[in-house]
Amino acid sequence: MSNTSRLTYLTSVGLNHDPFATPVAEQETSSVEDIPVFYSYYLQPAFFTGNQELSEKDLRQSEKNFFIYGEPGDGKTTLRLAIEAECRTRVEKTLVVSYLLGEDLKNPLTLEEHGDRLAKAIAIDLFIQIVEQYDLFETPPNKKLIEALRKQVALGGRHISRLMRLILDNSMPNARAGIGAYWQTVGKAAVKYVPKTEDVVKLLQNCLDDPAERSVLTGWDLVQQGIHAARLWGFKRLLVMVDGVDTRHRTIKDMLALIKPLFGKLPGLAAQDIYFRFFLPTELQAKIEQVLGASRLPNYLYMPIIIKWREDALRRLLAQRFFAAGSHLQGFEALAERNLDIDDKLVTAANGSPRRLLRLASDLVDVHVARRGPGDLRISQSDWDKIQNLTQRD
Repeated sequence: MSNTSRLTYLTSVGLNHDPFATPVAEQETSSVEDIPVFYSYYLQPAFFTGNQELSEKDLRQSEKNFFIYGEPGDGKTTLRLAIEAECRTRVEKTLVVSYLLGEDLKNPLTLEEHGDRLAKAIAIDLFIQIVEQYDLFETPPNKKLIEALRKQVALGGRHISRLMRLILDNSMPNARAGIGAYWQTVGKAAVKYVPKTEDVVKLLQNCLDDPAERSVLTGWDLVQQGIHAARLWGFKRLLVMVDGVDTRHRTIKDMLALIKPLFGKLPGLAAQDIYFRFFLPTELQAKIEQVLGASRLPNYLYMPIIIKWREDALRRLLAQRFFAAGSHLQGFEALAERNLDIDDKLVTAANGSPRRLLRLASDLVDVHVARRGPGDLRISQSDWDKIQNLTQRD
């Protein structure tokens, strides 16, 4: 089926884009060099710790380390991206750092290797968030601030250098994100409009110079250098978002070995208002609680969080996708034959998984478009029958 046929149908029923193109958060945020429409899709699931239900604000502001568990497709990465976007667009002076442990890591990291890797992540995110929030600074940065940022730019290496050259050597991008459209070069999504002002250009030109002193630090000393730079620039706390620990290519043992070295750092970092958010598969929960209990990490420093999707939340998620695409519809019901109850069927078949729900919605569109005749907008029972064999798909 051609994308043209699919888009023609969606346009004909009042949608201004395809909100079911992919159910994968990383693909939704990387599909455009601008502020992704993905952020308008976000709908908060229920978060539980024991019998207590928490809010997304709790996950963003709480002075604890959270271990956030969910099944594949429960929206762990979506939640991470939403929290990051909130921190970057609110005046809370929270530096949010993406610490991704992806498939490029074939073996567990030592604690020192974690330090080197995390320090670079801090450098990149600090640079971006300073530029994003530069218009909030009341006075120009002094030499001390610029020198601290230069060291972070040097640590970020070619990633930040390339980003700065894109900004300095090109005119303002024709994008809602402004120069934020360039963030994709370092694997970050734009979250707001960022102007290319004379002050920003001057700051970047100053940062192109080598720092007065080349850093000879490594590992966690480099992390502390990044924390110090963040403090100088006015960030009062740090949130480190640990993601990419999954079961696709790793055993439970390997996943645990990958993040376990970080646990011993949690008390000392919490004393500096630095907190971690681990986004983890459910099968790790028992092992992690066992390790944390054996390490005698104080209970007040960490909390397990479970992501749960109720059926009413899945219905709202479906409605939110239609709304984000400019439609007044709240689901497929108005596009279906009478008494088909297609939204109920989709939600039931999703079995508590938002990813499965979105895949089924996408399949339903494809099946209908492949079958329909001229002017036939109504989803039929036969359309639903053809995707029944897909309801067990992960």
